[in-house]
Amino acid sequence: MIYNTDPLPLHYHILYKGEPAGVKGTRIEQYYSDYKHIRIVPFSAVAAVKDLKSEKLFGKDIYDYTCRLSDGQTTDENFVSAGYLDGSANSMYRRIIKMHWLINSISKEKCEPITVSMSFNIHEHDENTFQQNVHPGSFRKHAFKMADRDDDCIVFDPFCIFPDYPKASLSDIISLYDTDNTILEIALMPSERDMNTPQILNMHQNAKNTNMSKNLKVWEEKTRHMWDKPINIFIGYDSTHKDATYVCHNSIQDNISPHLNKFLKIHHIDVTKIHGWTREYANQSTEFTYTRFLVPYLSNYEGMSIFVDDDFIFTENILSTLFFMDPDCAVACVKHNFEHKYDTKFTNTKDIWYDKKLWSSLMVFNNSHPDCQKLTLDTVMTESGKYLHGFEWTDAIAELPKKWNWCEGYSDLNEIHSSFGLHFTRGGPWIDDMDTTDIEGLDVYDSYKIFGHEGFDKWRTVCDLRNYYDLDNPIEITNDESRICQEINRDIR
Repeated sequence: MIYNTDPLPLHYHILYKGEPAGVKGTRIEQYYSDYKHIRIVPFSAVAAVKDLKSEKLFGKDIYDYTCRLSDGQTTDENFVSAGYLDGSANSMYRRIIKMHWLINSISKEKCEPITVSMSFNIHEHDENTFQQNVHPGSFRKHAFKMADRDDDCIVFDPFCIFPDYPKASLSDIISLYDTDNTILEIALMPSERDMNTPQILNMHQNAKNTNMSKNLKVWEEKTRHMWDKPINIFIGYDSTHKDATYVCHNSIQDNISPHLNKFLKIHHIDVTKIHGWTREYANQSTEFTYTRFLVPYLSNYEGMSIFVDDDFIFTENILSTLFFMDPDCAVACVKHNFEHKYDTKFTNTKDIWYDKKLWSSLMVFNNSHPDCQKLTLDTVMTESGKYLHGFEWTDAIAELPKKWNWCEGYSDLNEIHSSFGLHFTRGGPWIDDMDTTDIEGLDVYDSYKIFGHEGFDKWRTVCDLRNYYDLDNPIEITNDESRICQEINRDIR
């Protein structure tokens, strides 16, 4: 049954290609029948075998080594295949576009399954571990992780890691695909890690989440204007909140590779520095209550920008939120559905409740969208809080996963360590004379504040705080670095 694969690499053998019904009675069906350890397992169970939280796409941050259009990125017809895995600008830019397309695709359509083969790693010094080898579906694996998906996966499980899930037949596996638009290609790609595992591809021209040649170039052309400008991140700034903005800034910068600074600008929205701003300070809990909606205006209505309140800290790369920005939408945010719980915040400041409460504390703007262009300086200075914070200026709102906006006092405390954006919306030690005894999770906040003691640049001059406290292997540090270390050490005590 092996097809002629002369044009393909010698290790790639097509075993079957055709409609699902045609596989009945073939040797490949018999293979699946005889193989005792093929299972259908939820992604959450597969991911639990290996901590995917710290795993980066292709072993690195998805933004690493990217080159945007403004730096000479090509956009010719060869975009889909050019430099696919060679580390070039085309290759890395293609990965960003592919993930953006995939995240948006799986939010609207049934997702094709991923195939996982489990292998055993033998380490000379470390504990032996199991490893997931994913193909096809390496991108979808990361998309599932980012979007909190728990889709079923096809798992080849020779070590019986998932005994609670029964053996699956080929017909069980085929049922995971969109049977109305499925042309199966079952291929063998022998390798030690994949253990001769057949890989199933959906080759139908209308296949969901898989048809690269048809979909990816169209998506790139549609979204190019979103990616060809530097990303602006705006953090709210309030002169009475001491160093909260800098702690937030530090946590963002700490999770972004330094060489990406050429693609990134972080700004602090200081109301005193916005030319032409004359709105009276009234019924506001912070100085940036309304100025946050000037982000598209301050970005010249180009590209994508992120706004975040000053009372956040981030434990993952905030740039990942950009992948959830639907190009047909004006803004993306976490769509909380909290009940009214508190009447005051900070030092007895009135907490105004409104529909879509806390949605606007973290927003990704598609700046050129027509609805974003409604947010002019005059509009933001004159419209009501209900109009602005209630998102009456748009119906086109994409959704971010809830883990990007864990809200202290509202969200479950047990979810704090699995969340990526921690929002201390009721206040904290950055508010003078505030009693913080009922604020949860401040120990996590304090751990980030330590790194930001000297502002968002200077802490990096301390080569590695872990080395600083390694008494057996002391490091030489300059007088300036010694002063910083001593001050940090004093604060800790």
